Amino acid sequence: MKSLQFFTRRMAMPMVSLLILGTVSCQYDDTELKNSIDDLTGRVEALEDFRDQVQSDIQSLQTIVEKMQEAVTVADVEDNGDGYTISFSDGTSVSIKDGRDGQDGEDGKDGEDGKDGEDGMTPPTIIVMEEDGIYYWGYEYPDGTEDFIRDNDGNRIPVGGGMAPQVRINPQTGNWEISTDGGLTWEDTGMPSAGGSGESIFKSVELSEDGKYVHIILSDDSVFTFEMYTPFEIIFETTDIAMQTGKTEEIPFTLEGADEMTVVETIVEGNITAEVTVDSDFGGGTISVTASDEEGQAKTIVFVNDGGDRTLMRTLNIAISESTAPVTLEITYVGADDIRFNVTMDKNLCDMYMVAAGTPLVIDLIWWEEELMWNSRWTEDRSFSCVEDELTYIEPGETYKIAVAPFKKEGYSYVPMEDQVVTMEITAPME
Repeated sequence: MKSLQFFTRRMAMPMVSLLILGTVSCQYDDTELKNSIDDLTGRVEALEDFRDQVQSDIQSLQTIVEKMQEAVTVADVEDNGDGYTISFSDGTSVSIKDGRDGQDGEDGKDGEDGKDGEDGMTPPTIIVMEEDGIYYWGYEYPDGTEDFIRDNDGNRIPVGGGMAPQVRINPQTGNWEISTDGGLTWEDTGMPSAGGSGESIFKSVELSEDGKYVHIILSDDSVFTFEMYTPFEIIFETTDIAMQTGKTEEIPFTLEGADEMTVVETIVEGNITAEVTVDSDFGGGTISVTASDEEGQAKTIVFVNDGGDRTLMRTLNIAISESTAPVTLEITYVGADDIRFNVTMDKNLCDMYMVAAGTPLVIDLIWWEEELMWNSRWTEDRSFSCVEDELTYIEPGETYKIAVAPFKKEGYSYVPMEDQVVTMEITAPME
């Protein structure tokens, strides 16, 4: 750096003078020397910090362009006071600094024609230039003209997936230099690096009035616009619904991220009809499903569109039967030695059931995972709908609980229909 060489030469004479004067006087005032050294140190640190900031801005700009080309959305924008952290919907994030005006240089010292203060640092104005849908690295000259940054072979350098330009300050010339090959070779930009601070590549980050878009504005006023991610979902309490023949069920749902542009529609399969009603605040609604007089299986396929390119699909499985109970439990005999009962399964409403009987009296809905004194049976034979069973080895006068849990098949496993468990308490008579 020229300024560093200058102050190194100037420091030699005061130090020699100090040694000489030290033998005759203790009154030497070295304040000016210390101030000069402090000023030099501050300038060097400021240049190094700003160089690092410019390089960080370039890396951040590359990430932003790549995310835009990948069509990700912005999940969150956090104001850090001197910049922003932008979090994307793919889990990545980038931090950028606000644009700042360069500081004025120090005033020239009094004396003969004092020097003007040096200008604020002016780094190479790195920009991105779009052509045929592809973004390339470029920079803007002081006169406002723009040109592509090219590699050693003269080719334009794409922003996405390529190597970002690197910048440094040449310690001999004090000028900014750019490398396009990872720091192997450097090209002088002719732009001096004197001064105390400079401007960021980024000017500001703004949210659209409707909150749907994030605008990242560069120092050259070019804009990158991202869609602001908002949750969009339709939620049902259950997607397995049991209905009686000829009846109508109101199936509630909750909407997230819906507005006046949201559309909810249904397609039905089987002997049912369906009608959608959306609440005025777009927070939810109901689907009114009416079954025919025939037993069987049906489906209601629900489509939800946000008025743009996001569409959800959910399927409601409808089981139609004369009864809405997947399983029934009937006690046929209670004796001092055994308790007999019948279990009936509605094949339209469940695929399997499990019978458990015994003590204690409190039955947890996940009792098949506990080590209790049960006489348990799994039944997966779809060829029958009724089975006779009994509880033996009982104690006279003791109270027992019998439970039947229906199951529905989901994928390769069976899931208990916990809200349809049937239980009965029976006390064995005394002998």
